[in-house]
Amino acid sequence: PNDILYIPQDAREIFPPNSPIMPRMISDLKNALKLDRKDLFERAISYAKTMGLWENCYESLPDRLSGGEINKMALVRALLVNPKVLILDETLSQLDTTSIAKSLELITKTLINVTLLIVSHQSLNLPSTDRTIHYSI
Repeated sequence: PNDILYIPQDAREIFPPNSPIMPRMISDLKNALKLDRKDLFERAISYAKTMGLWENCYESLPDRLSGGEINKMALVRALLVNPKVLILDETLSQLDTTSIAKSLELITKTLINVTLLIVSHQSLNLPSTDRTIHYSI
């Protein structure tokens, strides 16, 4: 369904403001991807736990989560969608070093044959990349 998935610096804008994040995300993806709700939920919980999200985040409204938490939820969504191209536009900037490492490791282990484009002002330790381009003005 989604060949290209873009996650902005503040992923809050990709979640409806008046709906608890996890139930809405699972419902939307179940319909879009034609996948089993229970399987989606179990995978989402597993990914969220791996990224260090607390259970109280799952039922929260987007404006109740920190920037890092909401971006981690957006990454969980990306893992469920399994796009061919994933663009992270400063998405990792609100995460601590440990969370960045866990997120990148999970992405590279979970998404097979994905093109991952990371836009960042930070210097990141990128796991097994085919090519890294550094650009500065």
